Amino acid sequence: AHHAHSQQSIKATPSVRALAKRLNVDLSHIKASGEDGRITSFDVEKAAQLNSDMGQSESLKGVRKAMAKNMAMSHAQVVPVTLHDDVDIHSWYDAEGETDQDITMRLVNAIAHACACEPNLNVWFDGEQLSLRVSEQIDLGIAVDTEQGLFVPVLRNIGKRDLSDLRQGLNALRSAVKSRKIPPQEMQGATITLSNFGTLAGKYANPVVVPPQVTIVGA
Repeated sequence: AHHAHSQQSIKATPSVRALAKRLNVDLSHIKASGEDGRITSFDVEKAAQLNSDMGQSESLKGVRKAMAKNMAMSHAQVVPVTLHDDVDIHSWYDAEGETDQDITMRLVNAIAHACACEPNLNVWFDGEQLSLRVSEQIDLGIAVDTEQGLFVPVLRNIGKRDLSDLRQGLNALRSAVKSRKIPPQEMQGATITLSNFGTLAGKYANPVVVPPQVTIVGA
């Protein structure tokens, strides 16, 4: 039904539709150049040429579609400012390079302390109303990478829970993400986000802030 509706909202004459069918071009993937957003025969031929040169385009679905929308929203609403710093954590390791530290939980703990010191890290900002909503509770979104895309489950109230409880909570969230059994409400309402880009490579990164949040910590 959704596909039929999107086909109806596409503006193209019967002859242009017939041309698209003949050239195996999906009209919903075409940016119209004609008047009133009409697709022209030139648009169809250009798309057919692209398809033969570069291969067919595919519509994003599910998580990847949501990620793309979030990226666009961030680009439109957030002025990106990134601060880089290095932290010496040699004392966390022994001579053999082994550690019993739960590094993620230490970061979670550090974020809770930072938000207590600087509450404006843990706010929602409304760019249209130009208003700030400062949150007493710190609900931390933690980015979890999967083959389907990036999920950001929310670890609730990190400032008021002990680390073993938080670790159990994070393990439960991660396994729910991996098994695709996580309810949507468990990925809503984050007030600040932690992202670990070490799985990609690189020493520094500029993580993307997703509105209405104002802060993301990358490690």
